[in-house]
Amino acid sequence: MSIVFATTRGASLGEFIDSLADSSGQNIDVVPTGSAALEAVKAGAVKLVVIDEGLSDFDSLGLALEIIKVNAMVNTATVTSLSAKDFHDKSEGLGVLKGLPVNPGKDDGVELADILSRM
Repeated sequence: MSIVFATTRGASLGEFIDSLADSSGQNIDVVPTGSAALEAVKAGAVKLVVIDEGLSDFDSLGLALEIIKVNAMVNTATVTSLSAKDFHDKSEGLGVLKGLPVNPGKDDGVELADILSRM
């Protein structure tokens, strides 16, 4: 199983990526588009897709919905600039594990790995 992170900011979010990989024991594949993330989900063996804001081809919650359509067993987490209440309201029913801050760091990776381990 692996984790896919759909982001164009892979280099600047290295601390989060490394922390998530170390804490979860999973490989992290960084892909630059939502389409590439969907292809990875279709190919199988993806446990979690982390979705960044600002992808060229999908908004984060739209991509979460598309992932559910492909495989409802794949977990998602999204980077969001929304308030906690607004994020909850907009993501309700999509099964998103966690809304991450715009610049997630080491602690966010550890927390997301902990949530994932309980799934």
